[in-house]
Formats: sequence, C-alpha cells, structure tokens
Amino acid sequence: MLVRGIMFEGWQPKLTPQTGLEFETRIADAMQETAEFRGPDDGRYVFDLLNERISRGEVEDMRACLPKEIRAYWAEP
Repeated sequence: MLVRGIMFEGWQPKLTPQTGLEFETRIADAMQETAEFRGPDDGRYVFDLLNERISRGEVEDMRACLPKEIRAYWAEP
C-alpha cells in the first residue's frame, strides 16, 4: 500500500522522486500522521515483503524501472 499510494496513485511523472532523499521525504510527508511510522526503514520493509510475495522476475523488472538511488532501497531477491 505504501508503494502503491506514493508511487502510483495520482502519479505525475514530473513529480516522481528521482533521488533517495526525495523518496524518503515523499514517504515521510505521506506518513506524517501515522504514529507507527519509523522512517526510511519502513520503505525497505515494504520492498522486503514484495520480494517474498512476488516472483523474482517481476521484482527484477520493477527494480529495473526505478532510478538507481531509489533502487538501492530495494534489495535484490
């Protein structure tokens, strides 16, 4: 949900984060009202969950579409 909500719903290409800092800031802004939010690690946890739930090929395809700095948050499966 975190990835979908931040990266795809209402997606505007010119506003898509291109750096790690932009990515972290965008997540923090979206989650500021959530008491359980723990910072950038939560984004990594979402990517870890995706690695467990979808095929390796799909993960590799999606990672390849991300800017390099953002791809670094998503460990290879």
